[in-house]
Amino acid sequence: MSRAFRSGAPLSNDGPTTPHRAVSLDPINDIIYSLENRWKLGLQTRDSSWSPSRNSKSTADKIYDHIKYWHYKDKRSLNRRLDEFSRLAHRYPHDERPGELLKLLPYKDQTVQSSARDARLESWRAISAPSLRSQLCKCTHIHTVSVIGATLRSRFYLHV
Repeated sequence: MSRAFRSGAPLSNDGPTTPHRAVSLDPINDIIYSLENRWKLGLQTRDSSWSPSRNSKSTADKIYDHIKYWHYKDKRSLNRRLDEFSRLAHRYPHDERPGELLKLLPYKDQTVQSSARDARLESWRAISAPSLRSQLCKCTHIHTVSVIGATLRSRFYLHV
């Protein structure tokens, strides 16, 4: 066995190599790439060497994070939002476009209803939460639970 092979360097390009994820298989980078090509917003794709410590929290980094969030939360809503940006972007000066895109992609804790499903959930919570809470707070009884042959007793005295 040659010294080069033992050190981890292959002797030729014919040997086995570690598979790497192709950049084109990353849907977030594809979205970022297409937005950048069309609108020149200053966005950058991320490769395997990117780490959260390199995140500068610039508008471009926030847009990437928000697109990633919406991609995994609700792809249809993300597509609607990106379509809306494409429809409206020409109305804004070039330097304001990244900020306008960011407004269309609110993040986790911002209170914007993203879809009809979210609106239904919020309305259900508003209606049912007080009635459920009142029913739960009126109970005063003992629960007995059997767990793997052992009986556990817990008492619930809930008062409003």
